[in-house]
Amino acid sequence: MKRFAARRFLITSVLFALFGLSLSEDIHAQNKAKIKFQADNIEYDESLGKKAKRLIGNVVFEHKGVLMYCDSAYQYPVSNSLDAFGRVHIKQGDSLNLYSDSLHYDGENQLFTCKQNVVLDNDNIHLTTDYLIYNRPFRLGYYLKGGTIVNREDQSELKSRRGYYYTDANEFYFKKEVRYVHPEFEIIADTLLYNTKSKKTTFLGPTDIYADSNKIHCEAGFFNSLTKLSEYHINAYIVSDSRIISGDSIFYNSNIGFGEILGHADIVDTAENIRVKGQHALLYENRDSAIVTVESELQQYMEDDTLFLHADTLKVFKVQSDNPDARMLLAYRHIRFFKSDLQGKCDSMVYNFSDSAIQLHFDPILWTGDNQITGDYIQLNMANGTIHTMDITKNAFVNSAVDSIRFNQIRGKQMTGMFKNNKLDNIHVTGNGQTVYYALDKDDKFVGVNRGESSDLIIKLVENEINQISYINDANATFFPIDELSTEELRLKGFNWRIELRPTKREDIFIWKE
Repeated sequence: MKRFAARRFLITSVLFALFGLSLSEDIHAQNKAKIKFQADNIEYDESLGKKAKRLIGNVVFEHKGVLMYCDSAYQYPVSNSLDAFGRVHIKQGDSLNLYSDSLHYDGENQLFTCKQNVVLDNDNIHLTTDYLIYNRPFRLGYYLKGGTIVNREDQSELKSRRGYYYTDANEFYFKKEVRYVHPEFEIIADTLLYNTKSKKTTFLGPTDIYADSNKIHCEAGFFNSLTKLSEYHINAYIVSDSRIISGDSIFYNSNIGFGEILGHADIVDTAENIRVKGQHALLYENRDSAIVTVESELQQYMEDDTLFLHADTLKVFKVQSDNPDARMLLAYRHIRFFKSDLQGKCDSMVYNFSDSAIQLHFDPILWTGDNQITGDYIQLNMANGTIHTMDITKNAFVNSAVDSIRFNQIRGKQMTGMFKNNKLDNIHVTGNGQTVYYALDKDDKFVGVNRGESSDLIIKLVENEINQISYINDANATFFPIDELSTEELRLKGFNWRIELRPTKREDIFIWKE
C-alpha cells in the first residue's frame, strides 16, 4: 500500500489571498484493505455488532497508510469501520496532525467524520471546527457548522460557516459568513473560491475588502496573488480617502498600478466637489491620474448649482507643485457645458484645482444671461465654488440681442469681467474699445443707437444687461437716430451671433453643433 501523504497547506500574505489545503492519497489502493489495530485491552462485544471489538488504552489504528490514535474505540470488522473516542489523533508524516474528541471512520468508503473540538495542524496552519468530514475517494474535505483557520506565520485568520476543499481541482470553497482578517486588510464575503495551484481567489457573492482607510466592494470577480491581476464586477466600487470609484467592471494590475473601468465609470472626488463619468476609464495609480472617454461628463458642484461639462476626453492628473495634492483637469475635443446661469463651448479646456482657474481654448464661446462672450482665449477664475472674474484675451467680443436684427455689442483687445452673485456685474475693456448700444425709452421703444470708440471702457451691467457705458481715454461716441444707419453698418468687426449653439439644458452638452 502507498502511504497517505499530506501536501502543503498555506495562506498567502497578499490582498484577497485565502487558504489552500491539499491531502493526497492513492486512489488505486485496494478497496478491501482491512483496518489494522492494537490496544492495551481488546474485548469482543457482539452487542455492538457481529465480531465487534471494544478497544481500551493506547489504541492505534492503521488503514492505507493513515495512523489513528485514541483512548478507546469500537471496531466493526464486518463493515470495516470504527468509532474512536477520547484524544483522537490522526497523524500523517511529520507535518499533518488532526485531533478531535470523537471519530467515525468508514473504511469501505474511506470516509472520516470528526466531531467536537476538531483541530487540524499542518505546517503553519491551525484549523478548528466542531465537525469535519473528509472523503478520500472523492478527494473532498468539508465542514458545515463553522470553522476557523489561523496562519501562524502572518497571524491571519479566516472564519466561515462552511468550507469545502476539492483536491483534484486544487480549490478551496468558503461559503456563508466568510471573514478573513489579515494584519494589513480584512475581507467580508458571502462566498469565496480559492485555487491553491494558480493562487486565484474568486468572489462569488457580495464581498467587501478593507485595507487602511480603503474599501472595495463587488459581487463577482477575482484576484490572482501570483499575477497581481484582479477584476471586480456587479455593483463594483472602490472608496479611497476622499474618492469613490465605481463601474460595471473594474480591472486592476497592481504590478504597474494600472486600472481600467468598462461601463458606467464614475469617479467622485469629495475634496474637489467634482464627479467624472463615462463609459470607459483608465486609472494610473502612481501618477494619481485618470482618463475618461465615451459619453464622458464632468460635474462641478458650486454652492446651490452644478456645472455639467462634456468632452470627448477628460483627463485628471497630478502636477508638480509645492502642494503635493495639486491636480489639474484637461478636457479636449467637442466641449460643451451647462450651468443654470452660464453655458459655453470650446475645443480644449484646462482646469487647475489649486487656483480654481478654468481656461477655454480654440473658438471658446460663453453665454450668461442675454450675453454672448467670445475671444481667442477665455479664463474663468473661481472663488468659493462660484465664478469671481473672467479674462478674455484677443478679439474679445460681447454682444446681446435687442431684437431679431439689432444687437448691443462690446469689442476690444482684452476684457475682464467681474461677477457678483454668479451674475456678470461689470466689464473692463482694454485696448481698441468699441461699442454699439441701443437706447430704449420707458416703454421699451427705440430712441436711438450709440456707437462709440475709446481705448478703454467700463461697462456696468444690471441683471446681465448693459446699464451704463463709461468711455476712458480718447473717447469718440455718436448717438444716431434709430433709422439713420443700417443694421449691417451697426455691426462691429468680428460680430457673429451663434445662439443656435447655446446649450439650454444638461442633455444638450452631448449634442455637438458646429
